[in-house]
Amino acid sequence: MTLADRDRSLVSADPTVHAAIGRELITTFFAHLAEGKLEVVHRGEADRGRAAAEFGFAIHAHHLGRMALDLLDREHVLMTTPTVRACFEHALTAHWIAQSTPDAALAVFNHELKQRRAMAKTLQDATIPEFQQAAVKIGNLGDPLVLTGSDGQAKVFASMLDDFQGGGPDIYAYYRLLCAFTHPRMSVADAYLCADPGPTAGGYGLQLEPQAWDRLPWVHIVASCLVWAGSAVRYLQKDKIVRRQHLRDAAKALGTEPEIHLTAAALSRQPSQRRTRTVT
Repeated sequence: MTLADRDRSLVSADPTVHAAIGRELITTFFAHLAEGKLEVVHRGEADRGRAAAEFGFAIHAHHLGRMALDLLDREHVLMTTPTVRACFEHALTAHWIAQSTPDAALAVFNHELKQRRAMAKTLQDATIPEFQQAAVKIGNLGDPLVLTGSDGQAKVFASMLDDFQGGGPDIYAYYRLLCAFTHPRMSVADAYLCADPGPTAGGYGLQLEPQAWDRLPWVHIVASCLVWAGSAVRYLQKDKIVRRQHLRDAAKALGTEPEIHLTAAALSRQPSQRRTRTVT
């Protein structure tokens, strides 16, 4: 089943409904973590590192989701897109790491190490003394890279999305749309233009507030991200029942999938001792 296979006719077109679902997901997520009863599957150092990345990204996605929904409540759609994109990236990365064991987490660590080394070089080359001092404080620069087949996916987000079965093209379309209104592109400038009512044909005027957009698609993707980030955490929990039905009900109400499984090609990159496991 792909993301497009859901019966959208049964899904509410009211953005306040989707926002309420998203806020409930945030509330239940943090309430579950606050109980202090979370037990994580732990089979070695690799699982420990995977849990750190996955939980960190999932928690951050929920914080970003709350910020995005607050902005969208005030109908600031254009100004919200960078936050929505960040929520999207963290939620899907957590979802990817959860299912790719331990290959994805190792690839993320490799990418992080390369980024840290590049940052240290940039700060060392700067003429500002504080930057040069900060360069020597960046940790783990001497750690070795680890062998993994998913380095390309960790480096290029679009390649990571291709790892998701069925949902890849649909998810990438969301991502491209978010990118179009995050970077300084003419798509952003156009939102502040209006037709010039004067005699000059083809002219335009400027407006201080961006054009009003429909909030529904943006609220929907935030709420969907919260489902995916929440589902990612379930892969690491010993208790596979907790929040399961809540996430499924939320996904059904949103017309999306509670989990987006990896393709056969993505699974084939995993170490031979890996056993395919689906959270049910």
